[in-house]
Amino acid sequence: MKVHIADNHKIVIEGIAAILKNNNIKVEGYSTNGPQVIMWREQHQADVLILDISMPVMNGYDVLKHFKKKGIEQKTLIFSAYNDYHFIDTSIQNGAKGYLLKEDGESLVNALRTICKGGTFFSSKVIEKILNKNFETKNAIEKSETKILLKDLIDNTSVALTSQEERVLRLMSKKYSPTEIQKKMNIKGATYRVYTYKIREKLNIKTTKDLIRYSIATQ
Repeated sequence: MKVHIADNHKIVIEGIAAILKNNNIKVEGYSTNGPQVIMWREQHQADVLILDISMPVMNGYDVLKHFKKKGIEQKTLIFSAYNDYHFIDTSIQNGAKGYLLKEDGESLVNALRTICKGGTFFSSKVIEKILNKNFETKNAIEKSETKILLKDLIDNTSVALTSQEERVLRLMSKKYSPTEIQKKMNIKGATYRVYTYKIREKLNIKTTKDLIRYSIATQ
């Protein structure tokens, strides 16, 4: 896998490059501002672009908008310190395939591999932010947008839920209790807990509460 790094802090670039090198991922150059990213992309290619939002001259949004306007297909992971729904939504609307918080940098390699395979990746706190927006908003358009973002998680080619895991999600969305789900599926409590753990792990959802909210939001 080849990755280009775009961030206005060289110490961040060096840190990312060290992580990638340790995981046998090749760094295909780096940029410290928006125009450099665009000029790089005109002459080179990478499997995934790591892009910060806050950059001088042209920010990450401007870069994504340029790619979109020019029809340039570049798989991009936003790597940002900002956990803000507007930032998340704007990034995805303009073509980003993932949004990873810098505080969750330990998930960087997993995020890159997921996106490289054609999937999307959000930090667990980002998913929680989207879920909160879905439940709090009364705006039909925003409700629809958050549903699409959440459904993208399960539509990943890299995420494959088993039929039993899918059934657990469907029953959760209908607000059945754990005991009711176990009876309907004829499974023990330990098996149910294994299913919910595996689903949360695949979707990068930290708590069962958020998993229930996810199941309801995506129906």
